[in-house]
Amino acid sequence: TLERHQEPDPKHPITMINWKLYVTALLLPLALGWKSCSAPTVEYFSVDEGAGHSFAYGVTAMASKSYVASYVKGAFHFTAEAADGFVPPAKDAAIFLDTEDYVGQSVTVAELSASGKHEKTWLFEGINARATLPAGSAVKAVLDNEHVALAMSFPATSDSPVPCGHTVCYGFGGGANGLVLPDLTVLNASVNEDGTPREYSANPGTDPPQISVVAKIDVSEKSGIGPGTTGWHFLPDSMYPGGVSSIKVKGDVAGNMIMHGNGCAVWSPTVTIESCSWGRCTSTTGVGEVCEDFIMSLAASDG
Repeated sequence: TLERHQEPDPKHPITMINWKLYVTALLLPLALGWKSCSAPTVEYFSVDEGAGHSFAYGVTAMASKSYVASYVKGAFHFTAEAADGFVPPAKDAAIFLDTEDYVGQSVTVAELSASGKHEKTWLFEGINARATLPAGSAVKAVLDNEHVALAMSFPATSDSPVPCGHTVCYGFGGGANGLVLPDLTVLNASVNEDGTPREYSANPGTDPPQISVVAKIDVSEKSGIGPGTTGWHFLPDSMYPGGVSSIKVKGDVAGNMIMHGNGCAVWSPTVTIESCSWGRCTSTTGVGEVCEDFIMSLAASDG
């Protein structure tokens, strides 16, 4: 048996052993650099607790505090575990709704201090409506460091045959639904804020759009929006009566809200469209028409 042994080519001195030395030389600065780095410090670990059901859909940081947007059914509050022990929520921060209300679903924005203490909660209470949040981008810090911007929505219709399961129904009976804001402003799904009928609620077809709501929350005040605060709310469908979707919000250093999404000028309740996927087709009656993507700035003072 003959074996062929190949000598290292003097023109290419990087042999196997040299490759190891070469890679080691490359990694050595990284290894030394790792020793000079410090691991992040975990100040606290906070848990959303309470009887009921809830889920966080967004978190943002501002001025050493955290703001968490969640949907909730039943009770809601955060408790934290920090280096010096258990951190309970502030007395007024906990929310207690009816755990047996299977129709209503609400949205909250919670403020957590630098030590993890749950200090405030702003409640957007769904009445006969499953209020919800866009995944991942529900709440954003406004760059003025005094407000947070929230995007959320609630249904245009309700199929509940009975009045709401809450202690206070704000006048909503079976088949009616709405949203109660932190300052106790009541939004009725069936009418616009100017008192005119909401077309895609009155004639919804089979799959009407959600009613989008954006809010600029004054984090220094318990009510967050409305009288006595610098916060407010805005309904994008006041400019697009055919419905809006894909709403995202941010805020600039002057406190203006930057909002973008898709809006439709007309709601056509009798138009039927068919969509097909994976060999299955479904028909939907009712569609927004004359639609466009938009970006707009909402004034810091009043939206």
